[in-house]
Amino acid sequence: MAFAVTGAAVGAWALWQVAGQGVERASGQAPFHAILFGNFSLAAGVVCLAGLPWAWRQPKRWGWVMLVSAGALGGLDASLLSGTRGGWLALPLTVWMLYRAYARQWPLRLRGGIAVVIAALVIGLYALPQTGVQQRVNSAMGESLDYLNGEAHGSIGVRLELYRVTLQLIAERPWSGYRLQEYRDVLKTLNEQGRVSSGVAEHWHAHNDILNAWLRYGALGGLATLLLYVAPLWFFARRLHGGYPDRDPLALAGCLLALLFFDFGLSYAFFAYPIVLATYWVWLVVCVAAVVKRHAHSKGPFHTS
Repeated sequence: MAFAVTGAAVGAWALWQVAGQGVERASGQAPFHAILFGNFSLAAGVVCLAGLPWAWRQPKRWGWVMLVSAGALGGLDASLLSGTRGGWLALPLTVWMLYRAYARQWPLRLRGGIAVVIAALVIGLYALPQTGVQQRVNSAMGESLDYLNGEAHGSIGVRLELYRVTLQLIAERPWSGYRLQEYRDVLKTLNEQGRVSSGVAEHWHAHNDILNAWLRYGALGGLATLLLYVAPLWFFARRLHGGYPDRDPLALAGCLLALLFFDFGLSYAFFAYPIVLATYWVWLVVCVAAVVKRHAHSKGPFHTS
C-alpha cells in the first residue's frame, strides 16, 4: 500500500509541476532534483506493477487493483515528466522480468495484444513532442556521437569524460582512493591544464555508483557498493519461484528494486546521497520482512524442517 500511495502521489506532484507550474522537468522538492525524483518515482511505479497480481487476489480486489494501478501509472508518469533518461534504460529488463514472472502462461493472443499496446505506447511517447521523450533521446544520441568525435559536451559527453578521468585516477590509487576535496582539486587542476572542460571539473562525484565508491574509498568501497546490489538480488531471486504463489510479488519487487538501483547507478552516483541510501535500505527491509513473514506463515507453526 505504501508503494501505491507513493506512486500516485509523485505522479500527481509531477503533473502539477509540469502542467500547473510550467517547469520543464518535474523534480519534486529539495533535496531531490529531476534525476533523483524521476528514478525514485520509476522504482515505486515498477514495484506497483509487480504487486498487481497480489492486488487481484485480495478479497476486495477491484479497490486494491485500482489503488495499485494508480501507483504504477503515477510512478511511471512522474519518471516520464522528470525526463530522467538513465532510469528508462531499465524498462526493457523490467518488462522481461514481469513477463517471466507472470505472463508466460497467459494465452498467446493476450500476450500479443499486450505487446501491441506496449509498442504503441512507446511509439506514441516518442512521437509526441509534448512528452519530451523524443528530444531527450535525440540529444543523448547526438552527444554520444559528438563524444566519439572528440567533443565532450552535454550530460552524456560530460559523463563519458568523467568515467575516463575516474578510471585513470583509480589506476593511480586503486586501494586508498581520494578524499572529496582531493578529487575536486584534481579535477580543477586538470581543467586549468586544459585536459578536461569546466563542465567536467564542476562535478563532485563520478556519475557512476561503483566507480565513485572505488574512487573515493578504494577497491573495498567499490566491492561493498557492488554487494549492495548483489546480496538483495541473491536473497530475493532464491525465493522468486519457491512454490508459494502469493509470495512471488514480494520477491519480484525486491529483485526489481535491486536491479533498478543498479541501473540508476550506472549513469549517476545515486548512493552518494544519504537520502538515497536510507530509502533503498528502508524499501528493501520492508520487502525482506514481508517475504520472511509470508515464508514463515506458509510453513505453519508445526513445520520442523
